[in-house]
Amino acid sequence: MATITELEGVVLGIVRSLQPCTAYAVRRQLQASPSSHWSGSAGSIYPLLGRLEEAGLVEALSDASDGRRRRLMTLTRKGTAALRGWILEAGQPEVAANVSDALRTRAFFLDALTAEERRRFVESALEAAEAFHAMTVEYGRSRAEDGAIGRLAALGGEYAAEARVRWLQELLASLDDEDA
Repeated sequence: MATITELEGVVLGIVRSLQPCTAYAVRRQLQASPSSHWSGSAGSIYPLLGRLEEAGLVEALSDASDGRRRRLMTLTRKGTAALRGWILEAGQPEVAANVSDALRTRAFFLDALTAEERRRFVESALEAAEAFHAMTVEYGRSRAEDGAIGRLAALGGEYAAEARVRWLQELLASLDDEDA
């Protein structure tokens, strides 16, 4: 496995932080994230973990110590190297850029809407962005026990959500100026 995907990198990071852990524990971590980028569905995570195991990046050992048959996963040396390589790719422009932004993309075409529809779009988006910002704040609080690095990583999402709210507030104000 030469280059790993974003989801693979995230899953390797979760396994590393929880190891030994079950696939279910990985799913729960993804489901707890406020990010819409990560699917915690069984249909995506279990096959992904199987591929990571086949590639030699994770190792799963059977465990029945609590009466249930489950598989506990840990990162292999190869998995640790892949995780480290994925993290260090952050210096690439395409990693640093937030290229998928469905809301901002729609904003480029607001002139296709009536003034009333534009206002409805921005007000609805602003309400959703404020709710998402509140989720990121709560998520950051829930990660407090992760230490400074974990808290600061969560804070990045909080700041991005806050910036989205400010941007939409400015967009709404510009609509007010247009209507005046």
